[in-house]
Parts: sequence; structure tokens; C-alpha cells
Amino acid sequence: QDYGGLPSDTHVYTKDIGRNVTIECPFKRENAPSKKSLCKKTNQSCELVIDSTEKVNPSYIGRAKLFMKGTDLTVFYVNISHLTHNDAGLYICQAGEGPSADKKNVDLQVLAPEPELLAENLYFQ
Repeated sequence: QDYGGLPSDTHVYTKDIGRNVTIECPFKRENAPSKKSLCKKTNQSCELVIDSTEKVNPSYIGRAKLFMKGTDLTVFYVNISHLTHNDAGLYICQAGEGPSADKKNVDLQVLAPEPELLAENLYFQ
């Protein structure tokens, strides 16, 4: 599968504007005690969205949440709500540091809803 230049193990999430997405980030058990994070790729670097030490990028405050479910110590999740066009792009989940870190590539596509749906959503908010 070629996603037009994306790394082959990239997981693609497609969501409508205003909705939320829960990104799944698997990791090896030995990285369970380590810091978990999600960053968004910019031109040269990866800008932190949120990490497990409660650091949150200002533009994601109140919208991003990092959590584990139950007793499964091999996956963490990041939920981002109220998606905007600016949230679209490539993200990297990471657990641990250095060469033994687990990384997962994520591509988030945010779609503009149909105009009549937009009006309806505004009506119900």
C-alpha cells in the first residue's frame, strides 16, 4: 500500500471537522514504565501534542487526552476532540527514549463536512 510517500506502517485516520479521534499507540512491554507521547510532524521536527507527564501543547489544551485502558500495558491512546483543519497531518506516537523507543506513524485526515451538515451541527450545539 502506497500512501503517496508515507511510511508503510502508517495508520490513517479519517475524521470530519468538529469530531474527535482516538489514536492507538502500541508499544513493547519493556517501554511500559517510560514516557509516552504524541507529536505532530512539522517541516524539520516533531512538535509535542501531549505526553504522559501532563505536558500539553497550548493549541491542544482541553482537546487532547492521553490515557491507558484497563490493564493492557502494551498500548496507550490519545484522544483529540473538536478537530480542525489544522489538526490534519502526520503524527508520531512514542513510548520510551532512544533507539529502543517504540514509534508509530499516524496520518490524520480531517474532512470538511457538507455545508448542510454544518448548518445542522451549529443548530444543535
